[in-house]
Amino acid sequence: MKKKFRDMIGEPGKRARRFVATIRRRRVNDKPVPVSRAVAVMEACARWPLGIVCVCMIGYFAIPYLMNSWADNSSFGDEPDTRKTVVSTIPLLAACDRSDSDQVIRLLDGGSDPNQADDEGDTPLHHLLVHSDSDQETEQESIIKALLAKGADPGTRNAQGESGLAFALRENQASRYVPLLLKRTGLVDLAPDKAGNTLMHMAAKSGVANNVATVLERIPGGIGLLDRSNDEGETPLMLAIDSQEGDGLLQVGDADQKQEHKRLLAGGNKAFRRLLASGADSQARNRVGDTVLMHLIDKGDHSDMVQVLKNGASPNQPDLDGSYPLQRAVANCDGMAAMILINAGADVYAKGSVGLTAAEFARVKQQVCFAEPQRSLLKMVVAHKR
Repeated sequence: MKKKFRDMIGEPGKRARRFVATIRRRRVNDKPVPVSRAVAVMEACARWPLGIVCVCMIGYFAIPYLMNSWADNSSFGDEPDTRKTVVSTIPLLAACDRSDSDQVIRLLDGGSDPNQADDEGDTPLHHLLVHSDSDQETEQESIIKALLAKGADPGTRNAQGESGLAFALRENQASRYVPLLLKRTGLVDLAPDKAGNTLMHMAAKSGVANNVATVLERIPGGIGLLDRSNDEGETPLMLAIDSQEGDGLLQVGDADQKQEHKRLLAGGNKAFRRLLASGADSQARNRVGDTVLMHLIDKGDHSDMVQVLKNGASPNQPDLDGSYPLQRAVANCDGMAAMILINAGADVYAKGSVGLTAAEFARVKQQVCFAEPQRSLLKMVVAHKR
């Protein structure tokens, strides 16, 4: 069966992969032009008839994945995270999953252990906080108070090393319960979890500025977590960027530029801004050399790009491969990000790891960037003079 399936649709997949690889190896003026896989696939779609493209895209993306899964006798990819959908079989934990305050109180009065853990080490507080919902705020607050009154420990860690307090700081909807948990917490354990994430990382993930302020101001030693890196080299400032949607590709052209930049300066990620105002390092790099500025470029977060550049981040700091922020913006077809960087002093003629300047790269990207305002801004990059 496997061989028949492979023979039936494997060859179109191979042809698609070769075609996309050819596009990715394109050269201009005898210099290699970096083209991402996604852009190459889009260009292939624009050139080929729809029916052929559909078959080839299935082969391009699905066949290697399916073949590897069958070869390993494994299931299709990783198991999904079911912690938010599967109710525990332990009565007290199940009642917390459902936010059933009456049942929780009955079980606690009947002698149930408020710190009873499941196979993953999650306690009733973990189960409740991961299901936090503003529509059930009254019920959930009653459950937390009942658990704490019976001796529940917000500092108890699960198998991943995450405490109930860490869950409350991480989950956006649970942030309202952080002060309540801190009242019943003794000396807060500042040790990171097994992924190297500290309480400040968790607060940054929530995107809630008050959570960041709580760690800084109410937890002894919290200020020392400001620039701590996790196992991936990510600082809280970087995780705050990932916690919220960026501005996206702003449709500039007809709008007045002064009004546009005024709007940029007024917006922003509140947790990110709180960390930045507290002295977080805006020049930090992760393990692959991406800076805070590059995180913002990848997110399309133009308003905070302006802020971090004003805060002293260099627009010409390359990653470990030698690629510059301006080249990253051009690669993303993000003309607005490119112009923000140029206005901040980015060098259009600095050559990156592939030997192309941002201006040369923008000349090529104009052909595959589909949003007209962005293409127009890329033309300005090409035409920019020293």
